Amino acid sequence: MKNFSFLVICAIAAIHKASACIPDCWAEKLGYPCCTEREPKVVAVDEHGEWSIEDGKKCGILVWDHNLRCAPTTPEKKEYGKCENSDLCFNVKNVDEEGIIWGYDENLKQRCIMDTEDETCRENIKSTCWSALLGYKCCTNTPSTIYKDKDGLWGIEDGQWCGVAYCQECGKKVRSVDKYRLVWSFDKENNRYCIVDMNKELCQVKIGVTCRSATIGYMCCREDRRIVTRDDFGFWGIENGQWCGYTEKYPCSYYKSIGYKCCDHNADYEMITGVEEEGVFGRQDGVICGALPLPPYDDE
Repeated sequence: MKNFSFLVICAIAAIHKASACIPDCWAEKLGYPCCTEREPKVVAVDEHGEWSIEDGKKCGILVWDHNLRCAPTTPEKKEYGKCENSDLCFNVKNVDEEGIIWGYDENLKQRCIMDTEDETCRENIKSTCWSALLGYKCCTNTPSTIYKDKDGLWGIEDGQWCGVAYCQECGKKVRSVDKYRLVWSFDKENNRYCIVDMNKELCQVKIGVTCRSATIGYMCCREDRRIVTRDDFGFWGIENGQWCGYTEKYPCSYYKSIGYKCCDHNADYEMITGVEEEGVFGRQDGVICGALPLPPYDDE
């Protein structure tokens, strides 16, 4: 049965006829009013819709959905200007359905449109969220599946494609190493996860200081608990069922396993040589201890 009835999401009695919530009465085109009762009784059905009787007169029935409320009217669209400074193009906030790339001007406290015709702006977008130039936002989390094409790496968020961005300045802290051996950090300025470009020599050096095992595709151990094995690369442990590497050449757990305490990071101690065991040793409070390097820099 063909039905021309409408979905109405608010009560006629509560809202003026001119409101966007109320559709035009289809029965008026046929010379009849629409029923005003909330649940009128259907007395007839034809190719136009359902009919009832009110005050002895024929009226057309509008279909109600009582679970919904009246949708607000669309506010007048605010006009936004272009981002005045190309430096604002480092922080892509959104890419809308029309492909417009949006930023945010902290001084004006409002959104702004990135000028993609400006060469410097395009370069800044490309370096921080390259997929925006193709009409797609950048991923904010680490995708469970990574796809690759000629443009770069892609993930899926909320059912939409998103580009995987590389970290600026190599990232300050390794957050995870995924099944593809990609090293992930976090971009605070843009509030999203990013990939550390391990093809850059500088990134290899920095990550080697903060999470040495990530340079060969394994997460670093977050806690110095127990050494499971050692190979030519260094010491290894297991966390969450996965291999993890120790950043320190000789972690505290190693010194404990050979009978020494670990020197305090911030304590004054004298370095000593001549100990038979392998390692770097010092003397603190008159006791030989295993010397630990200072903690790596951190972004938290």
